Amino acid sequence: MDGVRVEGLSKSYPVRSGFLDSIRRPFGGGSLRALSGVTFSLSRGEVLALLGPNGSGKTTLLKILASLVLPSEGRAMIDGIDVVRRSLETRHRIGLCMSEERSFYFRLTGRQNLDFFGRLLNVPSDRRAAEIEEAAALLRIDEIDARFMTYSTGTRQKLCVARALLGARPVLLLDEPTRGLDPYTSARFLDRLRVLARKEGRAVLLASHDLEAVHRVADRLVFLHRGELLAEGRPEEVLGSFRPPREVEIEVRDPEEGWSAWIKSLPGVLEIVSDEDLAARGRCLARVSEEGFVLEEFVRAVQERFGPLRRLEVRHGSLEELYRRFAEKER
Repeated sequence: MDGVRVEGLSKSYPVRSGFLDSIRRPFGGGSLRALSGVTFSLSRGEVLALLGPNGSGKTTLLKILASLVLPSEGRAMIDGIDVVRRSLETRHRIGLCMSEERSFYFRLTGRQNLDFFGRLLNVPSDRRAAEIEEAAALLRIDEIDARFMTYSTGTRQKLCVARALLGARPVLLLDEPTRGLDPYTSARFLDRLRVLARKEGRAVLLASHDLEAVHRVADRLVFLHRGELLAEGRPEEVLGSFRPPREVEIEVRDPEEGWSAWIKSLPGVLEIVSDEDLAARGRCLARVSEEGFVLEEFVRAVQERFGPLRRLEVRHGSLEELYRRFAEKER
C-alpha cells in the first residue's frame, strides 16, 4: 500500500571556511554527508518512528520528503510519486510539522493562520472550521484567537502540529511534534496519531527523542546514526538489543557521609551518576545492570541501613546512552 518509500537516499552539503574561500574556490572544498544510502518504506495505516541523536540526518530526511531539500543521490516517493520530479503533487499529500517553524503570520491569530493554510489546501469552509476546532481541543490551544506573535514556544508548536493535521492528508511527516507539549496533551496527541493510522489509513513518520512516544504508537522504527541506517524493525526488537542500563533514584531521610559509595557497593550497581551535592541532601542516582540487579533486594538493603525511603524511582537510561550503545555495537 502506498505511503513513503526511500531508496538509497543520500545528501551531502558543501563545506567552506568562509566567504572569501567560496570566492577563491567556488567548486572546491570538502563536503558534509548528512545521509548515506538510506532505504526504508512506510505503508498507509502504519506509524514509523525515526530515532537518532542530533546530527544523525532525521531532519534532512524529512525535508527531502517534503521537497524542501534536494537529495544528492537516491530516490524518495510519496504515494508512489517522486518528490523531486512531481513535488507539487507530493506536497498536497503530506501534513508537515518541522521542529523549527517560521512560516506562520505573526499578526494573524492562531485561528486565522490555520484558516489560511486550510484554504490553500482547498478544505471546504464548514469542514475547515470543524477541523480547526477539533485540533484546538485536542492540543488544548486555549488562546487560539490571540495573535501568533503573543504565543509561547509551546503554543507555537501546537499550532504547527494543528496545521499538519488539516485536510486529512494521507502522509504525516512530524519532526519532534511533542516537543514543548505537556504530558497530558502529548499522550492525547499520540493516541490520536494511532487512530489516524489504524482507522483512517494514514502513513505517519514520527521523528522523536521521546522513547515513551515511540513505545506508545510506533509499529516500527528506523535508527539513524551519522546519516546511516543502523537498524530497522519493531521497537521492542530493536531497542531490546541496545537497552541502556536502568537508573534508580532514591532519597533517604538521614544520609551519612560517604553513603553513596556504600550504595555503589551493592550487588548490580554499576556506578553512581549523581554528584556529592545531591548526596549531601540525601538523594542518589545509581546506574544498575539488567542482569545482576534485583530491586527488592536493593530496597531491603537500603532500608535496613537508613530506614524507609522518602523516594524511589526506576527508569531506563537516557537516550544519549542508548545512542552510544548503538554506535559502539554497530561500528
